[in-house]
Order: sequence, then structure tokens, then C-alpha cells
Amino acid sequence: MEIKKMKKAKYKIAGMHCDACAALIQSGLRDKAGMADAKVSRESSRASVIFDEQKITELEIAELIGGIGDYSAELEREDFAGEKADSLGRAAKDSPPTKKLSADIDDSSSVKRLPTGLIVLMTGSLMLNLYFLAKTPLSSVAEQKAETGQEATESNLPSAGNNQAIPSVLPLQNFQITGEDHIRGNFSAPVTLVEFSDFQCPFCERIGPTVNKILNDYPDEVRLVYKNFPLSFHQYGQQAAEASECASEQGKFWEYHDKLFANQSDFSVENFKKWAKDLNLDSGKFNLCLDSGKYSGKVKSDFDEGTRKGVNGTPTIFVNGQAVVGAQPFEVFKRAIDGALAEKR
Repeated sequence: MEIKKMKKAKYKIAGMHCDACAALIQSGLRDKAGMADAKVSRESSRASVIFDEQKITELEIAELIGGIGDYSAELEREDFAGEKADSLGRAAKDSPPTKKLSADIDDSSSVKRLPTGLIVLMTGSLMLNLYFLAKTPLSSVAEQKAETGQEATESNLPSAGNNQAIPSVLPLQNFQITGEDHIRGNFSAPVTLVEFSDFQCPFCERIGPTVNKILNDYPDEVRLVYKNFPLSFHQYGQQAAEASECASEQGKFWEYHDKLFANQSDFSVENFKKWAKDLNLDSGKFNLCLDSGKYSGKVKSDFDEGTRKGVNGTPTIFVNGQAVVGAQPFEVFKRAIDGALAEKR
């Protein structure tokens, strides 16, 4: 009876601009209770999911995707009129047209139509379940998750000596770090984390506790260098980055950095100025700096550097030049750091 609960669905995702975005959506889906597996492709802008319909609904999955970032998701499904798809995944000749369900439901009429749509789904769902179960036994679900890297466990992390983090999609890079950079931790540390980040990116905020734990656990071995990489589709990303540079001008970059991430949902130019005042900065000097766009060139320089290094999403953190893309768990960074330290010995 448990077998009949498993369903398979595909979603078209709008607003997914980078590989890191796809990886983070995939991770968020896989972490949700009731999900057996999820695969997200930036190239096709689609997510394929396998889930327990008694624990999570198709609508909830669509809403989950939308809630991970600035995305919207539409359910795509081929409904089968009593005939099963063949081994190539072809629909029966008499299949009704593809049905779609948007995650952005904001009026009562859409909600009222939902039960009818769900009834239409049932026939095709049964056929999809049978096909999926024939190809993939339930006993192999845990093995599939390990193979696709759902969780960063000791069993699927790289060995300590290969200087490779998970996931690594960029070649090894070199960075010239000077006293002009924003540095937290031991300046002479043997391991350098160069973080390309966007103050309005929810995943950049999410990785903050992980970065803090790294610095706490490796006080002498690791230093963090922050680089601005504001994404164009974030309304206040550029101005927040410039505001952080204006705060740095008065010696409080990291205090302002923390203030921005702690208040990410309240971004506005007015609040940028208010938070500077809260941190006892010279308000007149700060406001003039921000209004004039004084540091727009510096922010662009950071962004251009990241682009040259292959960065196309945030957060991207280089561990001694090796990229770790996305809000990865502490264990991923630990293995990369330990590997880098081993190579230094």
C-alpha cells in the first residue's frame, strides 16, 4: 500500500538564473518531508520530483519552490487516458493536453478550480506510479539520494588530500589579497575563503551561521574575504553593496554587513541610512556617500572579478581557490579546509 503513495511530477521554474540557484532549489526540495528525490536543471528550467502524496501535495511543492527564492513554478504533467506510457516515456495517443498549475495563486477563483484539476490528475498519476516503480524499486531510494549528493555526509565527501570541495564546477583560481580587502579572521591564515555574495540573496543570509562556525572552529587557520556580487534581479542588491562600502569608509564594514543580513526583508534606501545611524556612523557623511554612488565602481570591480573567475550565482565561496557553490553545509567546507591544510603541511 505504501508503494501507491509515490508520485512523480515536473515543474517549469521561472526566475532561475544560475547553476547555484538550481542546486539550492534542488537541496531545498530534497530536505522537505515527503520528498523521495528531486532533480533541478538550469538548462531546461525544470524540476523533476518523486514524492509521497500523503505527506506533501503538488501545490505545496510548487509553493516550496517559489518560497526558496525569487521564483515561480508551474506543474507540468501529461495525463493518460487509461493507457501506460511506453519505455521511452511516450504518452498514449489519446492523452489529453498538458495541464499546468501555478505556484502563484492569488485569487479565490484559482483555488476553487483546484479540486477539478486534482481529479483530472488521478488517472495519469497511477500510470506514472506504475512506470516509475517498475524502473526504480523503493528499496533503492536511499542509494539514489547518496549518489546524487542529497546530503553531505562523510561517505560521499571527497578525501582530505585532494583539495576539492562539493560541488566544484569551476577551475582552481588565484586571488591577490591585500589590506584593502574586507577580511575577517587571522590575516596570515594559511586557508583563505573568498566569498562572492549578494546582501539581498536569501541563500547568502542562510550560509552566514556556517561561515561563522568555520571562523570559530578555525580561528588561526582560516580568514574570510568578502566580495560584493549583487545580482541584477535583486532590487536593492547594488545599493546594499554600496552602503556596505560607505560603512567601511568609517571603519564598520563587518558591523554593517551583519546588520544587512539580519534585516534582509526590510531593504530600502531609507533603512540603509537608518541602520548607519543605529551603528553610530556619521549620518551626513554616510548619506552623501550612498546618494552619490561613490562606491559603485568598487562594487562593479568586485563583480567583474567574480565574473572572470567563473562566478554566476551567489553564494560562491573559494576555499584556497577551489569553488564551493551554494549554501552548502558545514561538513562540505570542513572537508575542503582540512584538505587545504593537509596540502600545506
